[in-house]
Amino acid sequence: MKIKILFLLVILIAGILGIIIVIRGRSAGIKEVSSFEECARLGYPIAESYPRQCMADGKVFVETAQVSKNYGAENPIERKIVEIIKNDISDRLAIAEDEILVMDIRKAEWPNSCLGIPDRGNMCAQVITTGYEVTLQAKNKVYVYRTDEDGSIVKLQPQDVGEFRISY
Repeated sequence: MKIKILFLLVILIAGILGIIIVIRGRSAGIKEVSSFEECARLGYPIAESYPRQCMADGKVFVETAQVSKNYGAENPIERKIVEIIKNDISDRLAIAEDEILVMDIRKAEWPNSCLGIPDRGNMCAQVITTGYEVTLQAKNKVYVYRTDEDGSIVKLQPQDVGEFRISY
């Protein structure tokens, strides 16, 4: 009888230890996400907003933009567009151009010749218009501009305009 009780006690202890080892092994394989980059690398969903956001385990991680003062330095068209836009935002806010950070410039396709921004009193040709989307920061606020391919049409995107672009 004592041997049976001892045997059952050993099996019970072994079972408890086995459960503990399995639980620790599973939790060791789960990596705690602590940044946008880790979240994206682990395959969690990414919201295509600006800035992009990744959601993991009930937490939201925001992508930090790679800010450069030299956007467009290698591309003369981009350089021209950045100059035009920085001049416009500088005039609007009455600040020096060196207080403006260009956060992003990317090629985009707009759904019409008005760059997807309604233009009161003007007709918009319903053609895909290639151009750029330029994101800047000035006075702790983010501004998004839309342009056509050569920068001859430049528009500040109103806050209430949705996503109408196809980035590539």
